[in-house]
Amino acid sequence: MKKILIIGIGAGNPEYVTIQAVNALNQVDVFFILDKGIDKEKLVDFRRELCRRYITGRNYRFVDAESPEWERLSADYRATIAELNDDKQTLF
Repeated sequence: MKKILIIGIGAGNPEYVTIQAVNALNQVDVFFILDKGIDKEKLVDFRRELCRRYITGRNYRFVDAESPEWERLSADYRATIAELNDDKQTLF
């Protein structure tokens, strides 16, 4: 059975990552990374750096994909986010 983990990256400082997050990182075989454009490029680099820094003794890989587009100013925000999440799942 496959298991999906959602791992928070904390407050943006690699020193603030929790032990729980480090333990989760060390269980993962594949990381799915969404490219959200040039404005968010540093976040992708940060995620990769966290993996380099905290994953020990195991092989893992990254799967990169362009993030689905969505309308941020939608009247029904919850429905928009649900649709965005469905699009992300379909993508990967």
